[in-house]
Amino acid sequence: AARGGAGPARRTSRAAAARRKKTLSEVLCERLEEEPSAAMAVWTDLKQRELPLNEATMDLLFRACARSGGLPAAEAVMREAVGLLTPSVRAAALVSLIKWCKEDKS
Repeated sequence: AARGGAGPARRTSRAAAARRKKTLSEVLCERLEEEPSAAMAVWTDLKQRELPLNEATMDLLFRACARSGGLPAAEAVMREAVGLLTPSVRAAALVSLIKWCKEDKS
């Protein structure tokens, strides 16, 4: 039998990718859903542990900032994160900051 194509194996790999394991950074940021006021403490923890930062982590962090510390907190995180982010994650983080902090003003 021929391999490849869009058979069952290909569909399975897509499903597996969709339910990838969360990073430790994402797990730590999940706390912010219930406790947004802990955003700066979680940010400090992420930096001290030197954990990798991805788009989902930054989005959760900026959402919590918007719900507790507002734009000043989000700006402080972004200033400190600049050297820690890849260009693509930095771009996504800026979008998240704008998205969530825009809601903060309404």
